[in-house]
Amino acid sequence: MRPALYTLGFLLIASACAEEKTFKGAAPTTQIEFGAEGVYRIGDGVSGAQSACINQVSSHDLKGTLYQFQFEVLENNAKIDVSIGKFCGVDNADITTIALQDAKKKPIVAEIAVPIDSSNRPSPYAPFITQTLNKGIYQVTIRAKNKSGKDTQMIDPTLDEFDDFVVGKIQIKSDKAVKQLEVITE
Repeated sequence: MRPALYTLGFLLIASACAEEKTFKGAAPTTQIEFGAEGVYRIGDGVSGAQSACINQVSSHDLKGTLYQFQFEVLENNAKIDVSIGKFCGVDNADITTIALQDAKKKPIVAEIAVPIDSSNRPSPYAPFITQTLNKGIYQVTIRAKNKSGKDTQMIDPTLDEFDDFVVGKIQIKSDKAVKQLEVITE
């Protein structure tokens, strides 16, 4: 009878240890990347000939004026760094913005303008200082506003109302487990 109790005790301890950190879905990691192999085009689909990177911008399908790159933080007090390795075609100051939000679109880091020279940087663009986030769903939001600074859709499709640019290699690095979710466009 005693060996059975030892075996039962061992199984209970082993079972408790195995349940310590399990995650559903994709395997957790400390670094995720959106657009590793390609880029996302943001804007209204109208780019003037003077636009920076016009050949790169026009060679990609248009998806919308707002992209939300969603990820999940799987542990509390995670230190998060965001960097963007590819920005090309940002021509207009103050109408191309980036923000860090929670799943309900509440700002973690308020919307800031993407510098016009962001495509000429020798290293990835890091828009925010390191953020400490708790367990939950977050998103990096990149938006092209129209020239009047509004989020509205195109008023006249023949006009170049929104900045058109491409973005890729959006990296989220963490000291704790994170998981890539989805890309939402509007």
